[in-house]
Amino acid sequence: MPNRVLPVPRPVSWPLKSIDNEFGIATLSLGYGRKHSLKPRLQAAAKAGYKWIDLFDECWEAHLNEHGLNGQQPWEPTSENLQLARQLGDLVKSLGLRIICTQPLRKIEGAKDPQERRANLDLPPADPETPPLLPWSRAHRLFPFESGMGAYMPVELVAAAVLATGYQGPISLEIFSSVFDVSRDHVPVESARRGIVALTKLVDAIQRIPAFWNPSREVAIKELVQLYSSNRVSKSSL
Repeated sequence: MPNRVLPVPRPVSWPLKSIDNEFGIATLSLGYGRKHSLKPRLQAAAKAGYKWIDLFDECWEAHLNEHGLNGQQPWEPTSENLQLARQLGDLVKSLGLRIICTQPLRKIEGAKDPQERRANLDLPPADPETPPLLPWSRAHRLFPFESGMGAYMPVELVAAAVLATGYQGPISLEIFSSVFDVSRDHVPVESARRGIVALTKLVDAIQRIPAFWNPSREVAIKELVQLYSSNRVSKSSL
């Protein structure tokens, strides 16, 4: 697959005629590495329609361990490590995917185990049907527009403002939840499906957002609130 340099964003007229940004997803949002091998997660992402993968350091560590290498040591360009890296690269390309970047969570946050990053107080949700909240994940536990389970973030407003700059890169999901930390075969496939559904709804909602960032156009807060509420009602029923 040839290398591609994304153009420098330039402000565009609004609304957009079409949104052609490709979809991406983080490997941790397809299942945690200690419970799910990397290959099935990549295959699930490709089958669902993603084009970009955000490879997290924790998943790379698990991939190294799975192949008999020490993923807990600082990575060095040994022949074994390079061979495995090339094999992973070949797999990603064969699936029609591209890697966005690697995320060195262990180095940045100073802990290898996500459980170590949990807050001291972790209260269970009042509703047993609501997925448990992981405080260390900054509360991003649901995919966009999963309003029936408690998703509320106005992601369409932020995404619209970003796309208005002329951004043509991937629209990528990065969701963390304990539901990804279970040993069930359906987790990668189901997570990939939920993500694609959410991104499809997001793209559709973006087209309805007025150019509130444009100083020459007055957009009332009430209008944005009404649009936000309308999106949550219409999208939750799709």
